[in-house]
Amino acid sequence: MFRRFTRSIAAVASVATIGLFAIPEVAHAAALTVTVTSGSENIPGAFVALVNTTTGAAIDGAITGSDGKASLDSGSAALGTTKVIVSKPGFDSATTTTVTAATAVSLTAKTNSALQFTNVYGAQVRNLAADGESGVFYATTDNKPSVWRTTDYAGNWAPVPTTADATTGLPQDQAMIVVTSSYPGEVAVGLQQSGIWFSRDYGTTWAKVKGSQSNPGALLWAHAGTSSYLFAKEGATWKAAIMSATEPELANFTAPTGMDAAGKWAIAAGSQASNKVFIASLQTDGSGVNLAELAIGAANVAAITGNAVIVPVTASSTNGGRAQTGDLFMISTQNSASIKAIVVYDREQSAQTTEATLKVAFWNGSAWSIGTGALAGTIAGAQLNGSQNNAWTTSWTRIGEAAMDPNNPPTKQSMCGENETGPVGSIANVVPDNYFSDFAVIGTIRQCFFAFNATGTSKNYAGQAGASVPSLSTAIMPMMGANNNTGFVFDAGFNLNDNFIGLSGDGGFGIRKTSNIASPAWRPSFGQAGTASADQFIGSLADPGTGLTSDGIAVNGMVGAVIKDTAFSPNVTDGSTFIVSTSATGGSRTVLTNDGGKSFSTIGAGGSNQIDWWNGASGKQWIAAGYPLNSKNFFRVKNFSSATGAGKTQMGEELAATTTAAQRDSATDNSLRFAFEDVAPTLTGVSCFGTQDFIYENNVNCTQGQSLMAEVHQPHQALLE
Repeated sequence: MFRRFTRSIAAVASVATIGLFAIPEVAHAAALTVTVTSGSENIPGAFVALVNTTTGAAIDGAITGSDGKASLDSGSAALGTTKVIVSKPGFDSATTTTVTAATAVSLTAKTNSALQFTNVYGAQVRNLAADGESGVFYATTDNKPSVWRTTDYAGNWAPVPTTADATTGLPQDQAMIVVTSSYPGEVAVGLQQSGIWFSRDYGTTWAKVKGSQSNPGALLWAHAGTSSYLFAKEGATWKAAIMSATEPELANFTAPTGMDAAGKWAIAAGSQASNKVFIASLQTDGSGVNLAELAIGAANVAAITGNAVIVPVTASSTNGGRAQTGDLFMISTQNSASIKAIVVYDREQSAQTTEATLKVAFWNGSAWSIGTGALAGTIAGAQLNGSQNNAWTTSWTRIGEAAMDPNNPPTKQSMCGENETGPVGSIANVVPDNYFSDFAVIGTIRQCFFAFNATGTSKNYAGQAGASVPSLSTAIMPMMGANNNTGFVFDAGFNLNDNFIGLSGDGGFGIRKTSNIASPAWRPSFGQAGTASADQFIGSLADPGTGLTSDGIAVNGMVGAVIKDTAFSPNVTDGSTFIVSTSATGGSRTVLTNDGGKSFSTIGAGGSNQIDWWNGASGKQWIAAGYPLNSKNFFRVKNFSSATGAGKTQMGEELAATTTAAQRDSATDNSLRFAFEDVAPTLTGVSCFGTQDFIYENNVNCTQGQSLMAEVHQPHQALLE
């Protein structure tokens, strides 16, 4: 099984000898393999956490492969000071304190678990968070369990245990928000009804933050060395908890002098050696940002003191406070001992739509360089470095909704996905280097990537000729396939040299992974959201690791697909063969099983609201489904014969095949795969999906990645029978 190989220094701290909140040291790894079984069966997809026996702090984590094995290392901690905790839905969680280089753990199936998860992967994803350890991420989805984690750069996912599987599991409640502390293994969630819960071992065991009642309006957590503070907003009141306590408890928090308790807040952890935590507020009157360095190692909430310093990064206060509720506010230390970057995405309403100004500030050690608000970047219609939809301009001042400027006038960037939903963004917690060494701050806003020039002279974006960015201006580039409101997170080990990993929500399947920011895009790129065919879905799945080609749809193991409809084969009476359609925004594919649901093959991508299967004339079988795609509804049909040999069709051969669903989906011979649509030539000069077995809605613009008009195609001959 793959294991991550780029580990943050914090991730290999000897917590057994220097304590949970001490400064990490460089580690010398002790490798171990954990084998998970139940009876005589190997258990894949189980989450294995290696933790400190005394403190319960995370040391390493992994998800078992098809052989039931997971590879971990203990850092500098002796194996005798660790324990292994294993969890998987449908089984009781198991713990062993007898940890050796070859550790075996047996799980017991729960008798009250009536259903088993299958390989129908995907989910409607709410938000994302990156752990303090490289390769580890969390996601929340609209299902239960609703918190998921990966340890191998989104190659495989596993849900956190709930109270259905462990007494220390997370309550079976909807997770509305997930945050991490910058320290390895630490994650907290705000549940819709059950308050705030936290974990120090990658979400394997959970405890409630005492005094929390329901989902907070905002949730912030930062941990640097001896300082670990969590802040939650309940109504108009900010509360705080000391997370180094045995049982953290919320108490009323007095904001440092100058900070606006009613404004947007942001938090950042300094380097672990600094022991520093910073909070900041975006003032409600738009006058600027107040930034405070908090007391180090506070033992109680009253001791979390600090004095705020004003930074003149202003934001508008018009529209009756609308800008404050819709703005996005972020700070970053770039893994140093002080705040280095501030980002304000200042939104305003105009004519029932929104537009925004992106403002970036950078601390060079002695003074702030504050952006003027000017933007440089891309608009549709030309080429830059071979990438589609790139034409450089230096005249933008705002980011706007596409509806506000359909002709893309040069004063407004309309390709970032600005709309009425809440904005999302991130700052890369790294000093830019390599081809971004001329820029001080890089990050993302909605569906765009940005780079801020604080050098004092004009610099070319990514060193590319003809892409000049004036000093104190920000380059902004659309990121293909990124989601505008689910989120984007950089990996903790992101470094612009050998780790370019980031995750974004995908409007169809759930999550996408990017692994390269080099030529020709010079920004994160995820590929087009959603796919047109089963082959495209299978060929687009992300791989584990940090490889430059490991990007793609990252939902393997995330069994949170939203089911819309099912239909049974009209010719199989034992119920073993049926099809399942998933939501266009929660799985986005149609799958078929011929082994009673033990495994599924992909027969189509795009998601469908309804599906049916029946016998037709001339020995044919028919499957029909309605698919929403790019806000346009159209209809797919497939006919096939179950005969094998000469004249066999794809679906019929698939139904007769004896290979497993996984083998069929991974086959290099596409004829062994299900294919809900046959691939047909497209018209010259346009980019469309396979059309031979489709019936399309009329008057849909093919050049926008949608379907061709029905009039331009001959219907499939079978439709005339």
